[in-house]
Amino acid sequence: MNRKPSAAVSTLLRWREFEEARASTAFLQRCHETRQAFSRMQEAQDVLQAINARREELLAADSVDLVLLQAVDSFEAQAWSRLDTRRDEHAAARRQQDAAQDEHVAARARTRVAQTRHERLRAGERDQEEKLMFDRMADLYASHRSDRA
Repeated sequence: MNRKPSAAVSTLLRWREFEEARASTAFLQRCHETRQAFSRMQEAQDVLQAINARREELLAADSVDLVLLQAVDSFEAQAWSRLDTRRDEHAAARRQQDAAQDEHVAARARTRVAQTRHERLRAGERDQEEKLMFDRMADLYASHRSDRA
């Protein structure tokens, strides 16, 4: 079983490419999740702004309805709580995205190393094959010349 050294590195290269593809997919998924978390955070901010705008309308009115103002205060407290939760979710999604990006960069670097090693080994094997072919041709030529003499 005379296996070329590049065959083992070729297997390693395929594995590294598979790992890189997985890391890339995970990174893209984390990016999508971060965008969704950001959208939910924006929605929570919009709700809070709408509540504040409604409060301003109530305070600017000729008569103040205290029950309605208390309800708006309650809604505002809930909106702030929801906004804080959405901010935390966005920050967590961003951290996960950064970790996935780091893993993808590392996987890409490992793939590049395996590619470089594979190319170097294949070039050496090609040189060896070329030298072997040249030696065979030289032997054939020498044997042909010796048969003629």
